[in-house]
Amino acid sequence: MPGYSHDFQESKAAQAGGGSISLLDMAGAAWMTQVLYAACELGIPEALAGGEATTEAVARRCGCDADALGRLMGALATLRICGRDEHGQWWLAPLGKPLLGDHPESVRAWVLWWGRNLWSLWGELASCVRTGKSARQLLQGRTGYDHLDGNGEAARLFHEAMAGLTRIQSAAILRAYDFSGARRIVDIAGGNGALLFAILAAWPDAQGVLYDLPHAIQSACQGRGARSLHGRCTFASGSFFDAIPAGADLYLLKSIIHNWDDASSRQILENCARAMDGGSRLLVVERVLSEDGTSPAAAVRSDLNMLVSLGGKERSTATICGLLEQAGLEVARILPTSLEFTLFEAVRSHRQ
Repeated sequence: MPGYSHDFQESKAAQAGGGSISLLDMAGAAWMTQVLYAACELGIPEALAGGEATTEAVARRCGCDADALGRLMGALATLRICGRDEHGQWWLAPLGKPLLGDHPESVRAWVLWWGRNLWSLWGELASCVRTGKSARQLLQGRTGYDHLDGNGEAARLFHEAMAGLTRIQSAAILRAYDFSGARRIVDIAGGNGALLFAILAAWPDAQGVLYDLPHAIQSACQGRGARSLHGRCTFASGSFFDAIPAGADLYLLKSIIHNWDDASSRQILENCARAMDGGSRLLVVERVLSEDGTSPAAAVRSDLNMLVSLGGKERSTATICGLLEQAGLEVARILPTSLEFTLFEAVRSHRQ
């Protein structure tokens, strides 16, 4: 394809130069994050959404310097985000289309979140490893999601980013787990409700409760997903450190305990156990780390991201099961998915 001049993953120089060149490539790999962020921040995917355009036309649409914009476009072509034909017309490649905000599997908000909110935190990784504290705690004196309190724009972008990831992952979760027996489902800290809305759309007899902090509930109530369910989903605001709505058949906890240290995770799970009755189930959805150090790159990256941003961690299957048992829960089933997530179904322990 035009514009795909070389493979950025392994240049000829890297092949010839051995380990040192490969390490230089790794050290400079952050350029890819910033190229994607700049493209989304400037609106380049939207500028190409209507069809091919010259550098000058894209620069006018995005309000950019044409020469600098052309250089950024060249970087995007190297990453296979866009291409350029022999007439100098740029076009948005298939890989670049999820950078559009209205794409069904959009990652635009996630790219913006990395570029705006996570970028500076990763610069503190060494300090986080020295101290065991998150970068937010070191730089801002904040823990958990305190940084979203009173910052409506950051909260909106965060929940939009999480919802985008969940929309991509929901189909795999729905294929892996049978939700047919759940008449009332509580999604704990479900953000914009992307997973809960997908489940309710697939199971029309089910009712849902989205439970999260006020800034998340406000965002979810305004979304199209909630309106499409015709009253089958209600909203409740609160903290899972205080109490969780009781009386559900199924409780969802997707990508939550990895945000927290072990003590906080146990407290969350204990509150889930208190809300559950004898017939309730808890479905914990998490990435897992392997015991032998061969975890997928996505899990390793997420583990370090939890360290720098929140002070949390990814865990092994055995560690997650141990936390559940310590919280008064028994693991009934462990189910893999077609993606990197594992489902842990738990019930209240008979020893309680």
